[in-house]
Amino acid sequence: MKIMTLTELSERWKNNKKSTNKETRIGIRIGRNPISHHLLILLEKLNQFKKIDGFALTKRSEYEKDSSWYRNELPGEVLVIYENHETGLLNDFDMVLLPESNFDAYSEYPKELIKIGLPHGVDIPLSKTIMDYGGGMIFDYILSPTRESPGNAVTSFQDLHHQKFRNHASDHVCQIPFGFPKLDEFLNAATRVPPVGLNSIAYHVALLSVEEEKSIRIIESTLKKLLENFPHHRIIFRPYKYDYQHAVIKRCIEIGRTFDNFHLSTAESYVQDYSTSVAMVCHRAYKAHLFSLATGRPIFLCHPDGSPTASQDPSVEACPENELVEKIKSYIDKKEIITPAQRIENCLRLGFHNPGSSVEYLVSNIHHILEHKPHKDWIYYRLDSANKTLDSKTYVALQVIAAKPANMVLRSIASKYPSQHEMLLFLADSYSRKTVLLDYYSKLSLHCFNKLMATKDLSPTLLSTAGRWWTERGNSLLDHIYGNENIDPRDSINAIDSLEEDFLSKLQLATRHFQKETESKFTEHWTLIDLETREPIVYHGELALYGARNLAGEFIRLQEATSNIRMIADPAPRIIGTELGGLPIRHPDALQSCDTPILICSFTYLLESFLYLRKALGPDRKLYALCKDRQIFNFLPLLQ
Repeated sequence: MKIMTLTELSERWKNNKKSTNKETRIGIRIGRNPISHHLLILLEKLNQFKKIDGFALTKRSEYEKDSSWYRNELPGEVLVIYENHETGLLNDFDMVLLPESNFDAYSEYPKELIKIGLPHGVDIPLSKTIMDYGGGMIFDYILSPTRESPGNAVTSFQDLHHQKFRNHASDHVCQIPFGFPKLDEFLNAATRVPPVGLNSIAYHVALLSVEEEKSIRIIESTLKKLLENFPHHRIIFRPYKYDYQHAVIKRCIEIGRTFDNFHLSTAESYVQDYSTSVAMVCHRAYKAHLFSLATGRPIFLCHPDGSPTASQDPSVEACPENELVEKIKSYIDKKEIITPAQRIENCLRLGFHNPGSSVEYLVSNIHHILEHKPHKDWIYYRLDSANKTLDSKTYVALQVIAAKPANMVLRSIASKYPSQHEMLLFLADSYSRKTVLLDYYSKLSLHCFNKLMATKDLSPTLLSTAGRWWTERGNSLLDHIYGNENIDPRDSINAIDSLEEDFLSKLQLATRHFQKETESKFTEHWTLIDLETREPIVYHGELALYGARNLAGEFIRLQEATSNIRMIADPAPRIIGTELGGLPIRHPDALQSCDTPILICSFTYLLESFLYLRKALGPDRKLYALCKDRQIFNFLPLLQ
């Protein structure tokens, strides 16, 4: 591996020490994470083309933290390390490829630089990349793995990512029918294995924080069954690497080491191990898994006896724990032969783009990106409408009031405007609201809060609100991390940058300030927020409800009477004409026939609902939202 600083690479290009006139300069942002191997495959394949000059990119701080990992994983490639003062030189690249992220907004990448996003899995829909992983704030292009049906309208994401906070080089997000390089590698690896080489069974364990508790309880017994009943097959046990300290995984590894046919899969990629497997066992119902796509062989979805689990994937066979061994033996006895052509055909039938040749497709069409030349098979989603209906302050307020967990829009704003210190508090709260991967998101939340506390000259209002948030929510996250016996103690110590004296002294000041204040007047399901003034109100007059799902039903249920609810409207055709709480659900057009204030009964679609109602009814109609909880109530003064 050759290491260069970004300044050194830029100077090399300026001095024309290497002809680059016919080469497209591509940087790929690579860090040590679950998608890293996918990016390494992409980099290696890109550099097989003479007209491509590909480089791995990383921050100096990340390289210094994991230098041995970079040296091991990037043999023969060039790693370019950059620091904050060099980021303007990133413009010397023609484009950069960036993995979608739930923690990095890539704000250091210049606005005018073309940015191409890469989903982290084959089952990630475009809408999730754009709305949940920050794609709508930064990616000009997205390398889509699969065909989606039904597809999204080209206006689907219009006005949902405010122009002031975006970092796009263009005014659209373009979906490229690309494929998935890791699938390509797996297809090729499976092709190289002869039938006699299928001497393994893969036991794939998902991240335990997303596995169901009932599944976790049978992991040990399942592993033991496989080891005992298939002595002539290598049992490949692959838990998530961050779960190695979990008590269940520790016991499994101890059990496994007493068997000669046990193999603990620790490589960055499972491709080489799994390509020799005749079948895969798991407990989680994936929407799509590379194993069955690349090998054509079955996945056995093992569930506890009497607690069935289903899958819509035809390659998955659900079976109770007590039938697992017989099911696998029955399949092995078939000695089924699947040809490479059959596997490719199956991938195409399931909607996967360019199986086996995704990088070739990208390179052959790269001039469309460089020349901003539209491609007939690519879909361009407009980001802005002709009519601007939303100021930036209201946009931020709607993001906060919606209380979306792990909101990457807030991350983007916090990164782009670091002087808006309150964004760190909003982001800390947003991360704290995730209910899956609790250990991971708790650390992200506390990182944000620690950064806030390290900031000088915080306003009294922000300091007080931060102290209140810590007392009511943040402190419990810290207790969770340090009290979790399944987290490596070293990770716990390093989890929150370093909670030093400055942090603790500021926190003490914040909590003292908070304790002197009167308790906030918040009543769940009754406190509304005026979306024009961003102030809390307790409203007792007539209302029209927009949205007729669970939140509206709960609001109606808690009212003493429905006489003050003038109308319920919802845009979903399937529920228009039905009833909620004894009241008919009408088409949104009906809202024009009354002039009552409207309560938007949705947190998930608060922004979309606000934009629609403003456009349909004008700026004078009063629009309210429910205040989700006390934390959001406490944030309202910071939104003024």
